[in-house]
Amino acid sequence: MVTTDLIFSAGRPGDRRVRISTLQREFLAFTIWVGITFVQFPGDEFLLYPLAAYFAVRTWQQRAEVADLVSQSWPILLFPLWCLISPIWAIEPITAFKQALYLILTMMICYHVVLNLSARQIMYAILLATGGIGVLNLIMGLPDGNFTSSLFTHKNRMGVSMVMLWIVSIATLIDSSAPRQIRVAAVFTAA
Repeated sequence: MVTTDLIFSAGRPGDRRVRISTLQREFLAFTIWVGITFVQFPGDEFLLYPLAAYFAVRTWQQRAEVADLVSQSWPILLFPLWCLISPIWAIEPITAFKQALYLILTMMICYHVVLNLSARQIMYAILLATGGIGVLNLIMGLPDGNFTSSLFTHKNRMGVSMVMLWIVSIATLIDSSAPRQIRVAAVFTAA
């Protein structure tokens, strides 16, 4: 497993350095990924493609661990395989193939995240991303009172995202091992 830390500095002696550990980098990358996939916006590909490249490189670096995890969960791979052959009978085969590739990329990211973050860290990342989106949606909807279309393209899309926010908020709230500050944040975002 590659565990390099990133160090940011101006290069002069005495400069303050910012050290980002591998765990922090994985947590941040996953949180950003969740946030971007919850709310699509013009130009989101400028964030999604570099993140996809990052996850692809990191998965390649951990290919032995990923292969072991895939071998333990092989039934899950039946669905992407089905999606890969669905362009044969699809009305729009190019679109079907593209969606199958997106599904495989998403599964690759999920395997990578499971290898690098604990279940609690995954839950906190989803809470942070969806909670931030919920608060931003509230702030953007305040001027005109229209909370259903401020960030989201459709009210149903907002509903799906908010249900995910409520589920992860409730799961965090009932987690007795969660720090009090995180549980209070979960209550705030669920409200």
